[in-house]
Amino acid sequence: MKKLLIVFLFCLLLSPSVLYAAFENIALIEDTDGSINSSVAIGNTYLSKASCAFFKKYPQNFDVILFFTTYKTTMFGTPEGWAVKRNIKGIGFDMPTDQSSKYCSANGRLRHAIKLADIAVWPDNPEDAYTGAIGGVYNGLEVIGHEVGHLWLVGAKYKDENGSHCTLRALMPDAQPSGGECDGYKDSDFHIHYSYYFDSRSVMFGSFIEDLGGGQFRFYNEKRGFSPLDQYFMGLRDKSEVPEMLLVNTGNISDSSNTPLKKGETKTISGKGVKVNIGQIIAALGDREPATEPCHMKMAFAVIYPKGQVPSHAVLQKAENYRVKFEEYYIWATSNRGSVDTTLDGSGKGSSFCPAPLSDAGYSDISYTDTNYTDISLTDVNYDISTDSFITDVSSDTYVSDISETKDVVLTDTEASDTGADVPVREDGMITEDIFIEEDAIEEDITAVKDTAKEKAETDSGCSCNLLF
Repeated sequence: MKKLLIVFLFCLLLSPSVLYAAFENIALIEDTDGSINSSVAIGNTYLSKASCAFFKKYPQNFDVILFFTTYKTTMFGTPEGWAVKRNIKGIGFDMPTDQSSKYCSANGRLRHAIKLADIAVWPDNPEDAYTGAIGGVYNGLEVIGHEVGHLWLVGAKYKDENGSHCTLRALMPDAQPSGGECDGYKDSDFHIHYSYYFDSRSVMFGSFIEDLGGGQFRFYNEKRGFSPLDQYFMGLRDKSEVPEMLLVNTGNISDSSNTPLKKGETKTISGKGVKVNIGQIIAALGDREPATEPCHMKMAFAVIYPKGQVPSHAVLQKAENYRVKFEEYYIWATSNRGSVDTTLDGSGKGSSFCPAPLSDAGYSDISYTDTNYTDISLTDVNYDISTDSFITDVSSDTYVSDISETKDVVLTDTEASDTGADVPVREDGMITEDIFIEEDAIEEDITAVKDTAKEKAETDSGCSCNLLF
């Protein structure tokens, strides 16, 4: 009897509910049919499936979701950040993006989703070198910061008396001069990463550069965060607070996508220093609109696992370490101008410089009912990379048969704010298994599928680009 009791207690301690209780701020997502992992090669599809699975269990009050997984991944395990919703002018991404429906963001709040892939690849200590890509140049926190940064960064370019220049960013290795507006290249010939020859001091690549005089420049690497220019693009810093920046012109930008030096390494390079100021960047991109945005964001860390294979204590402890440390890192990386709350119940207080708002809720959404909708998949559209065209096409007429009723719903619950007042918040579990989609949103889904088809074709043909997108 005693042995049976011991076995029972042992099994109880290993049960998912008890195991999870010790890590209440790590979201657990069971990939019940393997469909999330099967789409790992196509980041947008993977993250949309993961996000929809997340919102079946957790509330809608998150700006960013980050997904680790316990699946073993290979070449498709590279971290990726995908903008879900972005409508900001003056940062180099002026085309509005809204894939809220695809990501099951019923209230449209989710802005960004990040694939962190196999958690086993990440160092146990978040401040140790991440060796899953770019040769250990960044530590774990910097890699996550990099992917978060892609919500706003980098579409930088500048304009002077000689025209527009995209050379703050790295040139694609295979790009060929085409007579475009950026020093003879097209804007799309440049990465959404900073150039190796730009003194970016940023988590978004580039270098730390010291002008030694006489046309000599010392390149080096230190702990990275978000530079003053980054913070301007993020809506955390006024344009008047962005200092002049240094770009080194060596006469050859073909190797501007070089990986940053490892910390402790230095290299002396000959060239001509070019001073770039925020006025020149605004001349090329226009003023940021809106000029600023809230400094505090809600983020969730999640772990995706195969059916029935609940993550171990060690795995959840690693995810928890990254969650806690990233809150601290983000404050430092934004020069105390920003903060994030990574608790699942939204109880984080932010920082003294950027406190969490007293209330963070009160969402009213449209609920769609009685809608017949046929989902769109890659089998519906094919992209030919050689001709830059779609072999088969799709339209909304194919997929919408009936949207017969909509109704406003107010999703309510209450929590006490610091003032003692009841504040309406999003109630857990309001997301149904099927998210019904408006006709307008289906057009967005079609666009996303076309983008995915094109991405898949380019991936299948061999992509010669840096490992962090």
